[in-house]
Amino acid sequence: MDQSTILFSKASVKFRAPEQTGITEYDRRSAEEYKLYRQEYNPPADDSEQLLAPWNEVLARRKNDILIHVAPEPNGEALSLKDAQARVRRILSETPDAAVTVLLHNGIYPFRQTLEFGKEDSGSRENPVLWLGESADGVIFKGSSTLSGFRHVTDESVRKRLHPSAVEKVLTADLVSSGIHHVPTLPKRGFRFSSYPAPPWLDCFAHGKRMTLARWPKKRDPQLKVGTVFSGSLHELTDDHKKEGPESRAVFEFRHPELERWREADDIRADGQWGYLWASDTRKVEQIDLEKGTVTLAPGVSYGCLPNDPFYFFNLLEELSDPGEWYLDRKTGKLYCIPEEPVLFTPDGTADYTLELSLLPTPFLRLHDAEHILFRNIRMLNGASDAVYAQNCRNLLFTDLEISGAGGSAILIEDGSHCGIFNVHLYELGAGGIRLSGGDRKTLTRADHFAINIDIHDFSQVDRCYTPAASVAGCGNHLLHFHLYNSSHHGIAVSGDLQTVAYCDGHDLVRDFDDQAGIDCFFDPFMYGTRYLFNFWHDLGSGIDFCGQAGIRLDDMISNILIYGNVFLKCAGGGFGGIQIHAGKNNIVENNLFIDCIRALSFSCWGKERWDEGFQKQFYTQALENGLSPEKLRLAPRLADVLENKARNFIVNNYMINCGEAAGFNQFERSYQFFGDNLCVDGDLHQLGFADPDLKDFTLLPDSILLKQLPFQPIPFSKIGIDRSLSLQFCPVNA
Repeated sequence: MDQSTILFSKASVKFRAPEQTGITEYDRRSAEEYKLYRQEYNPPADDSEQLLAPWNEVLARRKNDILIHVAPEPNGEALSLKDAQARVRRILSETPDAAVTVLLHNGIYPFRQTLEFGKEDSGSRENPVLWLGESADGVIFKGSSTLSGFRHVTDESVRKRLHPSAVEKVLTADLVSSGIHHVPTLPKRGFRFSSYPAPPWLDCFAHGKRMTLARWPKKRDPQLKVGTVFSGSLHELTDDHKKEGPESRAVFEFRHPELERWREADDIRADGQWGYLWASDTRKVEQIDLEKGTVTLAPGVSYGCLPNDPFYFFNLLEELSDPGEWYLDRKTGKLYCIPEEPVLFTPDGTADYTLELSLLPTPFLRLHDAEHILFRNIRMLNGASDAVYAQNCRNLLFTDLEISGAGGSAILIEDGSHCGIFNVHLYELGAGGIRLSGGDRKTLTRADHFAINIDIHDFSQVDRCYTPAASVAGCGNHLLHFHLYNSSHHGIAVSGDLQTVAYCDGHDLVRDFDDQAGIDCFFDPFMYGTRYLFNFWHDLGSGIDFCGQAGIRLDDMISNILIYGNVFLKCAGGGFGGIQIHAGKNNIVENNLFIDCIRALSFSCWGKERWDEGFQKQFYTQALENGLSPEKLRLAPRLADVLENKARNFIVNNYMINCGEAAGFNQFERSYQFFGDNLCVDGDLHQLGFADPDLKDFTLLPDSILLKQLPFQPIPFSKIGIDRSLSLQFCPVNA
């Protein structure tokens, strides 16, 4: 190996010491504390097989099941879903430990209301109730209705409103003629409006893909910019207003000839990053004053407005001009669209074309206080809200599912313990993917909820912000082996203690926003024992150069996180590095690879006064209560010293390869970061001993020079992403 072009150097950073503290003394004490704190973390490991083991043990010895058949069209032997559930309940009431399997035969199951599960549906530890689809993709829970009868538009009052380029392309159909009599209203969505239950969101799907509600400008074009703000400015609002949403209407200057065509539009909406570039929400446009050149939004813009805030208008018949767009006139019950592909017409003028309208306003499955139930081989398509919601349940497993077209999120698990999600495919989601919340932070009691082998993409399509592929809260939960991509905002959100995010491959994230990252967490200096292990963050960012975008961000005082064995490739933008730490302390960044980032790390630090001020805000009330409980302090006594060693973190044993700089400081206060042995490397990636950098395989070969300069531990790169070696052992079902 030719090493002549490879240059190693000590990571060059500017050290700053806190006031009245000598660097030598502080550096020595920091080295000792690093070793002490590092011992508190369990050795990095993949817990997937251990988490799946109880289910494999139960399924391997399963036999002599009572078999209940279900079919979309019930017959003598096969029941409906509701009748099958009633039979399961009768059996369990008589024999609580009965082994019951519900076999769902292939077909489409139209859903008009939620299937509810509770204590009476619960199996036992030895014999969980199994709800099994007959084949991997043959059982479909359908939350949409089919719309047909499309024709060309002949109504002259409508044709004159259409875009001149699209008049002959637009098709229309009447909802009532297809048996659709009720549709949800168009709700406010976006920041703070996507939590369970998500407001039902009607959408159109063609060939399984979400169509675009007619908008201007188009996605391919730059967004519009707010002009002078006359009312509802961000600067006018108190902290309480920012939290609750101002009551005053936002009025701002905006002029454009295109607005002249909208004089008959009566339900225009606007989606904007109002006030800040890291959040957005939708608002009804109350008035467009063409003479004054102003736009008035309905009350409640999350953060007020500022000049140059980016936004776009949508829900406009007048802007229906591109293939794949649609618009619904809720007053007349007529839907208008432009098919993505040419369609054929019958002699009577009817198009050979159908769409699916998502109408189910509640989840497909909702579980409360249920235990020992497994769902497998089910596709859930086109619900208008969230797909699955489980609260205070134990030992549930959702496996081999496909969820697409949800108006809200895919699977939400709150409270309870030992609920798992394994081998699922999630896509075309209006909000986020998976939420795991459980465990007691005050006592560091683990919930051990888990999500393993999750392929999720094209999410945050309605709520464009704060609807990640996965979020985890509480204590002791696991996000393992994700492949997540294609989203406007961050990929994974983490809060709580003893959480593990490991072996995740995330890319093409944070495409529209600023001040975000692949993993994001914020507002909690009392997190403890949480680990980010062996993840690959690459090719993300929006290009906005105001704050920045990162692979991992520890925002607003986040502390005590271990970031170990991660790879960061081309995932630093604006003022951020591959890792961005905003004021937090005692975070350990160890044994990571930073490759082709404008900087490896970045720090923005607070002083004591700002820390003290932060504790007075409502944001920190719950964190403070959880963080300083007597039991938690007994287990983690160093949390009591939160105001000491402010903004000091440990950066040890990392390689920074072809990075513009090792670390950047955007400082509010003077700070000090402990840098142990790290090396900056300039050189050809092919010469550094990676398996195949062209294919983004950063496995280190045994003779890699990077294994010789530092005591660097090889990263199990081949295990990152979906792990096909993991499985569940199902016995064949006798049909």
